[in-house]
Amino acid sequence: MLNDLWTKVLLHFQGALPKETYDLWLLPIKPVSLENGLLTLNVPNKIHSIWLEKNAKTQILECLKPEESGILSIEFTWHERAHLKESPAFHMQRSLARPETTPASEGVKSASLLQPRYSFDRFIVGPTN
Repeated sequence: MLNDLWTKVLLHFQGALPKETYDLWLLPIKPVSLENGLLTLNVPNKIHSIWLEKNAKTQILECLKPEESGILSIEFTWHERAHLKESPAFHMQRSLARPETTPASEGVKSASLLQPRYSFDRFIVGPTN
């Protein structure tokens, strides 16, 4: 029942939000329990919790229709490192990491933007530098 309710929420938001927003903020959420009208959702981290509290909690409750589901409130919980590798933000960060580069002297020679007249050979040491 709990997973069916959460699937209903995901389907609702999938059509209402941009794909990136949906993938980043809603897909990582896992329903944990439903007790005494309190729905507990596990989120990847505290930032997720704050964002959802501010931007989506009311809409999630409206989507669940409290009069039908009996859900009166939502609580977000997280475990700091538990979902690090599952989070889309983690994968985005890894894909945006700088690619390894090789020095120009090892690879193809490229046109330098440095001025040849400014070199350490011509550097003059003085009291102001």
